[in-house]
Amino acid sequence: MYRQGSHVAFIDWDAAQPIEPLIDLALAACRFVLLAPPHLLAEAGFDPPPDLPIRLRIFVAAYGLPNREAILPALQVCMKDEPELFRWLAEAMPDLAGALRHF
Repeated sequence: MYRQGSHVAFIDWDAAQPIEPLIDLALAACRFVLLAPPHLLAEAGFDPPPDLPIRLRIFVAAYGLPNREAILPALQVCMKDEPELFRWLAEAMPDLAGALRHF
């Protein structure tokens, strides 16, 4: 963790590789926002499950992404190899998009 004034950065080198910044942001959102279907969140001990659209909105706002909805296609790219998550994301997309539009 790095802190300078009011700026804080978390650096994780475990998966460091050349990657598009938006895809990297989407991968971080998947991990830190906990983007997953409710039953998987329940299995992980989240009861009730977190409000994922609001968590994603806060995450993207904190990053300062100018076009907040640009993360949605990047999330699809990140989940394309995980069929269950990909199907869930397709169902959750309207709620996520709505949360990103309205703040």
